[in-house]
Amino acid sequence: MRPEFPPPATVPVPIKADQEMPVVERAADLNERLAFAEARKLLLPYAGSSNAKARCALAVSCVHLADGALLAKPPQPAAAKEYAVEALTHATAATELDGGSFEAKIWFGQAIQTKAKAIEGGLGQARVCAAMVHAWDEAVELAPEQPLPYHLLGSFAFHTSALPWVAAQSMRALSPGLRKFSADDSMQLLRMSEERRVQQGQQGAPPKAFAVQNCSMLGRLYLKKGDKPSARTWLDRALELAANAQIVLDHSAHEAVADAKKARAKL
Repeated sequence: MRPEFPPPATVPVPIKADQEMPVVERAADLNERLAFAEARKLLLPYAGSSNAKARCALAVSCVHLADGALLAKPPQPAAAKEYAVEALTHATAATELDGGSFEAKIWFGQAIQTKAKAIEGGLGQARVCAAMVHAWDEAVELAPEQPLPYHLLGSFAFHTSALPWVAAQSMRALSPGLRKFSADDSMQLLRMSEERRVQQGQQGAPPKAFAVQNCSMLGRLYLKKGDKPSARTWLDRALELAANAQIVLDHSAHEAVADAKKARAKL
């Protein structure tokens, strides 16, 4: 699904407070289905809301719209910058309104990375890595039973542990305080994410697109270790999840599927 990039809109007069939560829940569902522009439009009346969930949902929409603008053909850098700034505004507000919200911490971390990427590029992203990881660590502390923070940390560990030594050193120099992640750290974090996601699934929660990424990365990590049976198990699981009609795959999940197929062909 190709995201839309609507022009800046005048924020209308807020709807009555008793209508707010149903709207937020509807927007959250739209975000789950990758209808980010529609979710943002629905939430614009709450752009100044004191409801942390509304501001967090707006941050989700805007983070993805910014990423979509950068991935568009041709890229739309102006739209990406606008959405990225908007995302961080709402994510910051959400953390200030509810310091105990793990979701606010997650999307604050995502938003500072997205803004850096949209405005400064790769060097900007490197500079905010420590702050981003810190936000996700806080999310884990607030909600250790939730799978998404572990996924984000595990994915970050997966990619940074594969960097050449010089690139990894440069990133930590640009982002003081950023701890070193290994491939084993990535494996542990991704497995923790999957364990918690499966537990939620047993309680009736639908599968999530990030599960495809978890399993794809785990399969490739095991393949790199030479453990082909475990690699096969995780890669097959990634492909099975990708075929699940309940899951709407985003760009990252589609990339994970392609990577899983390439790795599976080596077995």
